[in-house]
Amino acid sequence: MQQSRYFSLSVDSTPYIAHIDQLTTVVRYVGMSDGEVVERFLTFITIERHKGEALATTVLKFLKKCDIDILKNLQGQSYDNDKHVGLLQLSMGFHNA
Repeated sequence: MQQSRYFSLSVDSTPYIAHIDQLTTVVRYVGMSDGEVVERFLTFITIERHKGEALATTVLKFLKKCDIDILKNLQGQSYDNDKHVGLLQLSMGFHNA
């Protein structure tokens, strides 16, 4: 992914069987060797609150820990099934300013 530079991020809130809320994080990018679209699951992130800013902070901390530069390279965002996760777009924009 680092070689491809540009990527999109997909985040979805899902309950775990033990009733623990978590975010799934997936990146999608174009492979440099063959030009094919690559989609990779990154991790589950345990969450305690469903507020947009709290979710954004959690995702941003994870991406920073993984050395994924969203300021320069993030080209797309998608958030499924949870209206609160959709608020990440606004919060990420706030953090990018």
